[in-house]
Amino acid sequence: MAARLKMPVRTRVVEMDGDYAGFQATMRVNISMATLTALSTSDDLYAAVATLVTKWNFVDEAGEPIALGVDGLRSLPIDLFQMLQRRYSDVLTHPLAVETSPG
Repeated sequence: MAARLKMPVRTRVVEMDGDYAGFQATMRVNISMATLTALSTSDDLYAAVATLVTKWNFVDEAGEPIALGVDGLRSLPIDLFQMLQRRYSDVLTHPLAVETSPG
């Protein structure tokens, strides 16, 4: 009997710098066209980005972990959220520059 196929989940580690040096997010890079559309049209940007982040080590001002998901993304400082988006875009544009993490 043939093995059942499953869509692989490919991820990359996205690293922040500057004031956020040490912050990392593991993000899915083989996204659906629907997610890509949501990212480019901003219909529901937080929900779209939330589907990409599989884990992170982000913490708040008290050093407490920030939960993954839409609420966690909305709680990020704007400059960190924008950096996360830029770094993700860099990884998609230059996929060989960052190693693949097993999904």
